[in-house]
This record gives sequence, structure tokens and C-alpha cells, in this order.
Amino acid sequence: LAVSLPFSPVAGGVIPERTYLISLDRRQDKRTLSTNILNREGVSFELFPAFDGEKLEVPSEFMASKGAYGCLLSHTEILRRCIADGGGSVMVFEEDIQLAPDFRHHLRQLLAELDKFDPEWDALMLGGEHRMTPLLTGNSLFVKCLRTHRTHGYILRGKYIAKLYANWSKCNTHCDHCWGAHQGEHRIYAATSWLCAQRAGKSDITGMVEGERWWTDKRAQKEQKKK
Repeated sequence: LAVSLPFSPVAGGVIPERTYLISLDRRQDKRTLSTNILNREGVSFELFPAFDGEKLEVPSEFMASKGAYGCLLSHTEILRRCIADGGGSVMVFEEDIQLAPDFRHHLRQLLAELDKFDPEWDALMLGGEHRMTPLLTGNSLFVKCLRTHRTHGYILRGKYIAKLYANWSKCNTHCDHCWGAHQGEHRIYAATSWLCAQRAGKSDITGMVEGERWWTDKRAQKEQKKK
């Protein structure tokens, strides 16, 4: 499923060493759509067959749905593999992704600028929902996360991979809720204009049919443009 065209190196930027697409085996429809989207943007990726919460015994202490439990296990296992392989960076997408036009161009620009602004950054959220207003950085391309949810598109790197793995290994609810609760303690940034949305369709976690969701933070975009 992976295409042969990887991201080109970016001067001053950090290109993820590997990219995963999390996808349920029983949702071939979603897998095909996501594969086409990533291929169209020239994103080389490895398919990660998701843990299917409907087929798992969910611990009694877990306080969310079966789908959320499978989602947590899938993201956690990817980080475990990265740690075991000694990988320094990783980009992760879920199977309901929708990418912004010219995704690759904007990602290159964003990574280069972020690396100059904060060479020690830990994570970059390519899509999400700000549950607390993020901090402005003075750069129009990104803000600093205080509590940002959703895990449909993100990049992790360095020692933070192990820190988030430890966080998710103890998580007893939605993985984005656990992640959001400690973001203010780390160097986690988000694109001011999201590069990745959740595609319209039925959620395998909530069972609800949703429209395409970008969760745009208009205030942050407006303030950044003044800089």
C-alpha cells in the first residue's frame, strides 16, 4: 500500500523517519480512501492493522467505548515499536483522514519554521481540536498546545515518544484525553491552519455519522496574522 515517493529532505526541518496509517481490517472502504489520499500527496507510509475493540475484552477500569480501547492500543503499540527500533521520529494518521490541499508543501514549510523556532520541539499536531486556547508563538504557522484533542494526524520525535508511550500505557479512557491533559508540560505545537481533518463518515469509535471536521481555531489564526 505504500508508495515509493518519500518526503524530500527539508533544510532546517525534521522529516519523520516513518509514517503509519492506522486502519481496521474490516473497514476496507476507509482504508482505500485514506490510501488514495496519501498516495495523491506522495506520502510514503506503512499500514498498521488496528486493534479492533469489538473483538477485544475491555478492562473494567477502562472508561470509554470498545472502539476507543482499540484506538488506544493501536497508537500505543506504534510508539512501542518506535522505541524498540530506536526510531527518532514518526508521523501517524488514522483511517478517516482528509489532508489539506498541497499538504506536502505546507508540511515542509511548517517543519522548517518550527525547527528554527524551537529546535527541541516534542510533537506537532497536524489536526485536532483545541479544548484550551493555544498559546500564540509569534509565528503565523503554529501555536503551542495547552490541551488539544484528536489523534487523526500528528508527528512525534525524540525522547518524547517514550514519554507519550508511558502516558498512554496508563490511560484508562480516550487516548487524546490522556494526551491533552499533560500537553502544557511539554513542547507540543499545532499548525495554525490544520493540515489534516477527520473525513466525513461513520465513526467506528462513537458510531455516529459526522461531517468533515477541521475544528478551526479562528481566534488563533486571526491573532497570528497580525504578527
